[in-house]
Amino acid sequence: MNTAICNATPEEIGNGLMMGAESYIIAIDSCCSYSIAKKRYFIGKMSHCNITIQGFMGKSKIVEKGTWKFKMEDDNGTSHDVLISNTLYAPKAPFHLLSPQHWSQQSDDPNGTYCILRHDKMILKWNGAQLQRQIKLDEKNNCGFIYSMPSCNKYHKFAHSMNITVEIDQKMSNIRAPEVNIDEVAEEYHPVTPFNFDKDKDFYTEQKEEDKIEEGKLRLWKWHIRLNHLPFKKIKLLAEQGRLQKRVIKVEIPFCPTCAYSKATRKPWKGKGLSKPIKETGQCISVVSFKSATAGFTAQNKGVLTNKRYRLATIYVDHFSDLSYAFLQEDATSKETLKGKLAFEQYARGLE
Repeated sequence: MNTAICNATPEEIGNGLMMGAESYIIAIDSCCSYSIAKKRYFIGKMSHCNITIQGFMGKSKIVEKGTWKFKMEDDNGTSHDVLISNTLYAPKAPFHLLSPQHWSQQSDDPNGTYCILRHDKMILKWNGAQLQRQIKLDEKNNCGFIYSMPSCNKYHKFAHSMNITVEIDQKMSNIRAPEVNIDEVAEEYHPVTPFNFDKDKDFYTEQKEEDKIEEGKLRLWKWHIRLNHLPFKKIKLLAEQGRLQKRVIKVEIPFCPTCAYSKATRKPWKGKGLSKPIKETGQCISVVSFKSATAGFTAQNKGVLTNKRYRLATIYVDHFSDLSYAFLQEDATSKETLKGKLAFEQYARGLE
């Protein structure tokens, strides 16, 4: 029986929301003997094993391992695929764990894949030490944490399961639902397309009618895409006013997977609301911070290239005037947050 030492504790990592879709936390722990994945982000076939993970939270038995694949950015903002063989599958783990020494041992270039520890950060180097990623140590547990690159796989699977295939002419660019292997989908979606197998109906007559309907839907869909997903009811209203082709008025509204996916969010069904009405600017302002898995470049006109990157964004919204302001931050410290507050106040005074 093998024993792996897992030294990370399930503390809450940050309090900012993530802007990147389908991005997850990866902890970097040099005291962990193996890399660990809590979800099935593996490629190829899984193999059986008999390994026990022992940490401060107790013991856990592992029976499967495989090749873990994820995307990670370097300091220049370029994404790279990372493959780590013999990664343990532990669904009860608090988060994904990346063991630098295990990564180096499983890579094709062990001497060029390593981690440098400093008093305030960790430096990952790979691909012959030509690529690197600097990670600040977390103040709560003194470990390094990164986010995987965001993706839209769930949306692609959702659109594919709805049997959506839309073709747009070359002037509007080709738009087509991507092909996804449904067998690999963890979250299954079931098509809602109705089927009719009546034998009494003339197939060819029915097919011609369906072609006309699909042609009208495609025409309405083109205007929907061209007008940046404007609601179909408003598009038909423009047609009634003579601003668009009137033949789209009686067309059946097609299904838009992008709009359906953006509306598929959970919202609170009740709330206390405001105790007092808002009567003036600045009386009620909402502030929310987002942490992005993709670092943004810092504006620079001259001098040596800097390694500074924007990793957070704080949004300020005034509920009386609907004034909104976004401030980009390098980190989530109180110093950067106060800078954003002062910048918002200065911006608001300039509009008075």
